[in-house]
Amino acid sequence: MKKLIFPLATMVLLASCTSEKTHTETSTTSTTVTTTEGESTTTSSSLSTVDAATFKSEMESTPGTLLDVRTPEEVAAGIIPGATVININDSDFETRIDQLDKTKPVYVYCKAGGRSARAADMLKEKGFPVVVNLDGGIMAWTDKGFETAK
Repeated sequence: MKKLIFPLATMVLLASCTSEKTHTETSTTSTTVTTTEGESTTTSSSLSTVDAATFKSEMESTPGTLLDVRTPEEVAAGIIPGATVININDSDFETRIDQLDKTKPVYVYCKAGGRSARAADMLKEKGFPVVVNLDGGIMAWTDKGFETAK
């Protein structure tokens, strides 16, 4: 716990010193899994909720899986180029996210941020090591003038 206090305090201090308003919230957990053979492995999982500019920057610097969890009707209006679409409301959502590559970061978004936050929690619980949620969803993305495709 003490190891987390200094980095968190540093993040808050640095965030308050920037001239552009950004939003970043990160939580990290460690999970120990014991196999039937008695071997234990510990994995660490990080979940961040970030603004559109940070989301774009992180996707560019550390490529991974871009996940759109919106409905087909919402997707028809436009997506972030390169996104994999898996509707969070589909009954097979969890089965389909289990098939994603766990060695790469997952960048997740929806329309405004609520459903992607739920999806991000699910991804984290399933052991994806790095999950980044777009705060404000594709609405925040387009408000920044970032590219979308149909």
